[in-house]
Amino acid sequence: VLQAVYAHPALSLESCTELEAVDARRVNQISGGQKAMTYGEMQPGSWSRLLADLHVGGDDTVYDLGSGRGRLVVQAALETGCRRAVGVELSKQRHQQAARAAKRLSRYAEKMAHARAAHAAEAVKFINGDMRQVELADATVVYLMNQDLPRKLNEQIWEVLVAESERRRSGDSPSATRRLVLLTLLGIRGAGEPSHILPSSQSWTDAVVNVNLYDLFTPPVPPDLELGPQGQDATVPSSEGAR
Repeated sequence: VLQAVYAHPALSLESCTELEAVDARRVNQISGGQKAMTYGEMQPGSWSRLLADLHVGGDDTVYDLGSGRGRLVVQAALETGCRRAVGVELSKQRHQQAARAAKRLSRYAEKMAHARAAHAAEAVKFINGDMRQVELADATVVYLMNQDLPRKLNEQIWEVLVAESERRRSGDSPSATRRLVLLTLLGIRGAGEPSHILPSSQSWTDAVVNVNLYDLFTPPVPPDLELGPQGQDATVPSSEGAR
């Protein structure tokens, strides 16, 4: 399904590097960077393994900050059956590519009567805007491909996520019973050491690229689930599967 959705030349990986000058200038101006023309993605196999390692499923909401043409978002929705998969992209041109992919996914689901594609089409959402301004109250898994993002932007995203994790910890968030993890390619100043480091393959290199996993919030285990019937620790799905 993923291959069918992105089979059109206008949705190719290469097409994402061909930004119009006005769009590139706008992205650089708002983000504070100089690398709007640079584009890369995690390889599909690596993204599948990360989603599986994190046990992403029906209770999860996956965010891709800097989602480009939206391929990781669509793949997450197709492979995991997650509640929602949201892509946030500042470039208008790349956002239009993602929106086109979403329409192709919907048409595929209808034409082929494909149940999983139909669910994915409902779950996928693309936002054209500044990732710092997007509400992340329902997020459980956030991917920030920060290879070329300005340091200040990375730190601002970290602050947003820390604030959300604190709201969950205090019970002031509607997602107080849901986990929150962040995946990045580069470390973030002030974030400390990641909880885990996982290998990945990326489109721009043949070398292994590490992914940092920051476990910002794991919901407490309800008292009646802390012990199993024989007094053993009960298994509780969380980001522990990645450890």
